[in-house]
Amino acid sequence: MPPRDSAARTSEGDAMTTKQSEPVREEIMQFVRKTEESITEAGRKLSETVCDLVPSDGDSIRKVVDEAFDFTEKILKSQREFASSLLDDVLGTSSSKPTRAPKRASAKPAARRTVPKAAKHAGAA
Repeated sequence: MPPRDSAARTSEGDAMTTKQSEPVREEIMQFVRKTEESITEAGRKLSETVCDLVPSDGDSIRKVVDEAFDFTEKILKSQREFASSLLDDVLGTSSSKPTRAPKRASAKPAARRTVPKAAKHAGAA
């Protein structure tokens, strides 16, 4: 069981990390809000433009709504990819990088051998 001081330091460290990440979280939330406002405004303009073009039958209206949601999903997917790319750049990582396969324990690199076999046998004689 770790000493109490260690647990207190861990708790304080967690609190500091949370405080340090708060400005980043707030910046991300502002970005999300602005993006949502932009999408809402684009949707409003689209509906104003399309209103006169949409037929009055229910099936056509459903098709238009489905297409609007499909379009919004594409925008959201693009934003997710952008945010992921931005985080990759900021964090110096990439979610698209392939993960390395673990090395086999039985493989021994030749460079580790420091004494040639012939020298071992000569010393034993």
